[in-house]
Amino acid sequence: MKARKKAPLTDSEVHDRLVAAARLFENVSGETKAGDTTIKTAKRSMSLLQLALVSCELDAEP
Repeated sequence: MKARKKAPLTDSEVHDRLVAAARLFENVSGETKAGDTTIKTAKRSMSLLQLALVSCELDAEP
């Protein structure tokens, strides 16, 4: 059985998924320094990606 190709995500859907991914890391910490650093980096990365997407959307507006 062939997998059906999914439609591309809109910018809004991408943003929603970034927000959801960032929420997975709220109020948690890593047991080790490496784990904790990874969680902090993931939170910052998700926030930066959200801002970048919004910035691109604003730049694209006439």
